[in-house]
Amino acid sequence: MLPQKNKKISETAVNLKKVKNTADHDLKHTSQSLLSHVHRFVVSRWRRILVVRREVTLWVIIIGLIVAFAGIQEIWYRNAYMETIGDYGGTYAEAVLGPTSNLDPLFASSNAEKDLSKLLFSSLLKYDSTGHIGYDLANNIDIKDNNYDVTIRDDAYWQDGKKLNADDIIFTANLLKDSSVNSVYSGWNNINIKKTGDYSVRFTLPNVYAPFKDALTFPILPYHILKNVSHNQLRENSFSNNPIGSGPFKFTFEQVSTSNNESSSQIIYLNANSDYYGGRPNVNKFQLHVYNTQDDIIKALNNGEVNAAADISNSQYQKVSSNFNKIASPISSGVYAIINTTSDILSDTQVRKALQYDTDTSNLRKILNGKYNDLYSPFYNGQISQNDVDRPQYNSTTAAKILDDDGWKLNNHNIREKDGKQLKLSLVTISSDDYDKVVNFLNNSWSKIGIELNVTKVNGSASQNFVQNFLQPRSYDILIYQLSLGSDPDVYAYWNSSQVSATGYNFSNYKSPIVDDILVSARGNLDERLRSAKYALFVKQWLKDVPAIGLYQSNAYYAYAKTVNSYDSSRTFITSDDRYNDVVNWSAATHSVYKTP
Repeated sequence: MLPQKNKKISETAVNLKKVKNTADHDLKHTSQSLLSHVHRFVVSRWRRILVVRREVTLWVIIIGLIVAFAGIQEIWYRNAYMETIGDYGGTYAEAVLGPTSNLDPLFASSNAEKDLSKLLFSSLLKYDSTGHIGYDLANNIDIKDNNYDVTIRDDAYWQDGKKLNADDIIFTANLLKDSSVNSVYSGWNNINIKKTGDYSVRFTLPNVYAPFKDALTFPILPYHILKNVSHNQLRENSFSNNPIGSGPFKFTFEQVSTSNNESSSQIIYLNANSDYYGGRPNVNKFQLHVYNTQDDIIKALNNGEVNAAADISNSQYQKVSSNFNKIASPISSGVYAIINTTSDILSDTQVRKALQYDTDTSNLRKILNGKYNDLYSPFYNGQISQNDVDRPQYNSTTAAKILDDDGWKLNNHNIREKDGKQLKLSLVTISSDDYDKVVNFLNNSWSKIGIELNVTKVNGSASQNFVQNFLQPRSYDILIYQLSLGSDPDVYAYWNSSQVSATGYNFSNYKSPIVDDILVSARGNLDERLRSAKYALFVKQWLKDVPAIGLYQSNAYYAYAKTVNSYDSSRTFITSDDRYNDVVNWSAATHSVYKTP
């Protein structure tokens, strides 16, 4: 029997071992329980989390698409009920063809000078959106026979703050009458001007002259500034470099700069005239960037130097970037094959008729690809009623028969001959992409019926040489040339025999007593219906005599950035600078508004 003390120690050891075993058992149980919970609440649910995550992601995507669709729908509906309109502000920079040697509008000869005249100065009348003559400074005209009583508005001011009145009209008209001024406006010598009130004048003509209202589009100069300047010194006066007008914009300054291609350009800076009687222009600043060539204009446009460009040809128009709006607008000018009716061969009407029948103008316009309108008479479509005019249709077979019947027979070289003379014609034109295509087209067409052309192309920059060596002496058989037809159908200058001279514009040397009588009587009649009937008779005789062949109506080409609002293609233009007739509505800044129902 153990001692009592050892027994207690032994019992204590047994108890400790038992405690240890119990602790081990509890720890093992706890560990297993923990692992069981981890497996149950973490591991076993991880796959569920992955599934849930995919579902959550899918729902997030669906909700995102719904939000995006709602946003797109909101934008679409907003665009459907809102529109972008012009706003005040911004700078409109337009590239035009120069040069600009004088800023006085009485001496404006280049495109840039004419453009500047329209922006700075006002006139009594101007052309409306339909191409018909309408009011500008004038607000009423009373016509009695050869007297024109004109009343002008009393709210027009010069850009120095002085009021514009009848004295300015009288002063400018007298400048036009004075040959020592040598302005670009002619035909005023026999017109009397009288002041009938502070805001009214009377023009008295030697005879009734129906187109006179078109002559009242001349720019008005300020009497109070120029009244002491000698007329023959007006061109050299400081006004020519720092003009003050009454138009929608004010002259600020000009500068000559050099662009990246080292070509010199001129920039004329204008500011909006806030006191303009026609309403303040939307554009704050207007810049005319004047270039020497059309290539320079296209480079400036495509390089972002300007946001619009005028004075570009059909071929240059095709090179304009698609980032710009491009417009081809018919103007009241036409390109003709003008026939010298006094030349040795073409004095024969039958030869002229053969040329007429063998000119397929429809195909020519397709080749030019310039969106040109048809032109077969001395008038563009819509200028007068030509419904009952029987126009010749292209027929190469008929053309060849006319020549055969007239004694022009084909020789061994496929060139027609008559009485030992070959049918060879001299053709003169100004060199340009379009005119070159016209010449090639006519040459190919006419050569097939036995006509040979000797072509002379004159560089456009040598215009004085062209006038002196070809136009004035009529040194050509055929002339490819553009004639300005104007708004009024008076074409007396081109086809009346009195204009057959070195300084006249009857480039065909056309003489017809019938046509002379029609043109004289038509311009002396104020009845529009009677005038139209007379001109229809003239067209029939003109087509019969063939002093020229109408090729196509001319276009004005314009390009402008899609960030500006300017050129209104729905308007009818007499000349390219008529685009400015609504310049107050142009804008270089925009904002959105709700559409009016």
